[in-house]
Amino acid sequence: KRLVRLPWFSHLAFYLSAMDSLRHASPLTPADVMNVLPGLFWDHDCVMLPGLGGFVCNPRSAWYDEAKRQIVPPSRDVLFNPRLTTNDGLVANELMAKRGVVYRDALQAVEMLVERIQADLERGSTVELPGLGKLYREEDGQLRFMADVEFERMLRSFGHASIPLVARSVSVPSPVTSPVLKPEAERPLEIPSA
Repeated sequence: KRLVRLPWFSHLAFYLSAMDSLRHASPLTPADVMNVLPGLFWDHDCVMLPGLGGFVCNPRSAWYDEAKRQIVPPSRDVLFNPRLTTNDGLVANELMAKRGVVYRDALQAVEMLVERIQADLERGSTVELPGLGKLYREEDGQLRFMADVEFERMLRSFGHASIPLVARSVSVPSPVTSPVLKPEAERPLEIPSA
C-alpha cells in the first residue's frame, strides 16, 4: 500500500470547515455563563463579571476555635467587590475552551448575563446565581452577596474536617526519692583496724 499525501490546501479546507462549524454553533446564553462560573473558583481567587463586579476569595489559615475547642482547617472566604468591573477575560476564555466559540461570542454571552442581573437588581429583586449564592441591594443601595451554603462548603476545607480537641486528664508521677550518696572524694576514708 502506498501512502497518499493530500495537498496542503485540502488540510486548509478541512480546518476552515471545522472553524466555520464553530462559528455557526448555537449562540451562548446567560445560563451557559452561569454553568462555568462555579468551576472557576477551584483555580482562581478572583472571578470578575465585567461591568458588575468581582467575586474575590480570600485564603484563611487554619485556626483554633476557642468556643468549640477545635482546630478549623484552612479555607477561603468569598466576597463580592462591585468596584472590580474591568474585563480580565477569564470567564470569556473559559467559555471559549468549554464551548468552542470565538471570544466575541463568549464575551457577548457574559455581557448578556450582566445586563440581566443589573436589570433584576434595579427592579429590587434578589438575583439567584445557581451554585454561587445571591446578589441583592441593601437599603443603602450597596450591592451585597450571600454565598450559597454548598458553594461555601466547596471553598472551605477541601474535604478536611475540623478537629475537636478533647481535654484529657494526665497524671504526673510523683518524683522518686532515693538516698543521697556523697561522691567518693567527700566520704571519709575508713581504715580497717588491725
